[in-house]
Amino acid sequence: MQEVLAAENLKKVYGKNTVLDGFYLNLYAGSIYGLAGNNGAGKTTFMRIIMGLAHENEGSYRLFGKDKEDLSPADRRKVSAIIETPTFYPHMTGYQNLKIHQLEIGDKVDKQKIYQVLEKVDILKSANKKVRTYSLGMKQRLGIARALLSNAELIILDEPTNGLDPAGIAQLNHLIQDLNKNYGKTFLITSHHIAELVQLVHQVGIIKNGKLKQELLCASLKEQGIHIEEYIIKHME
Repeated sequence: MQEVLAAENLKKVYGKNTVLDGFYLNLYAGSIYGLAGNNGAGKTTFMRIIMGLAHENEGSYRLFGKDKEDLSPADRRKVSAIIETPTFYPHMTGYQNLKIHQLEIGDKVDKQKIYQVLEKVDILKSANKKVRTYSLGMKQRLGIARALLSNAELIILDEPTNGLDPAGIAQLNHLIQDLNKNYGKTFLITSHHIAELVQLVHQVGIIKNGKLKQELLCASLKEQGIHIEEYIIKHME
């Protein structure tokens, strides 16, 4: 299996608070990996480190087999993340936001490609509506469209179902599964909503107090007749 992300012995300290403490994780191409943990467990901090938005105090990580120090801008473009709330220019349309993104990453504006990714995430009908009118679920899908526009191979989503109604959750999960199965996209998804997470992912890592406590293969647990949601919640406590 091709390694997409490997974190080794990551430690992150804010003042007197150790947020990550010897954290490790291995993620391979074609998987949907769920990182489960309570609020404050270190999930978002880990994602911020991987995206270069925060810096570890100890340890390191690799992306696509390359140490962080050796990553080129092109390597970085293979990873896209929506951390916390997706951000856009609210007074512009979905199409205009993606057009600006193409320019920001150094691409020429490709109108056809923008419409293709909007269609893929099922918001093409809203392409010319201002983003301030979008629902949270539509913004999440627009964020994924932005990742597809960059040809990202690894898509990181931080609590993507927060604030969504059941229909929005189902639509988003269907999109993730489609992109994984039919387009080979790899996902790392954090959530403390375990019931939703286990319906989506292939593997779950349980993070507690900045440490990875366990990694679980969902299919294996199902074969053993283990109630996955209850098992995870028990080991998060």
